[in-house]
Amino acid sequence: MDHIDDLDAPDDVMATIEWLIGEGFEISRLLTRDQPNGNKLLRLQRGDEHVHIVRDRGPWELGFRGPDWVAGLHTFHEAATGVVFDQPPEAPMPRQLPSDDLLWAEAVPAVFAWRAATPDWRTRLEEAIEAGRERIRRRFG
Repeated sequence: MDHIDDLDAPDDVMATIEWLIGEGFEISRLLTRDQPNGNKLLRLQRGDEHVHIVRDRGPWELGFRGPDWVAGLHTFHEAATGVVFDQPPEAPMPRQLPSDDLLWAEAVPAVFAWRAATPDWRTRLEEAIEAGRERIRRRFG
């Protein structure tokens, strides 16, 4: 049986998981052995909101999903702060996406606080999603 300690995740990822569990999220799926779609997978759920944490061939990634929206940590962070993580393709892959400079244990609680304090967070999130799509279109044509 898989156990959360078997994720072998960086301390920052583990601290983020502990914070989420402390906020009422429960583990809904845990895969700690290599999988066809990634090496490690953790899904947490609180009501109709989900957080997924995955390691896919190296870097760790975190994303959020609600009843009718989905976005990665980088997109929420951009919507809340205006900071864009847009590294050049030749840059080395960080250990945690979007950047090793962004501590999840600080950024994830900040996302939840921003959402609670921002009545139009959905609009701002959609704008950040569209801005990300536009950057991809400009880069790849």
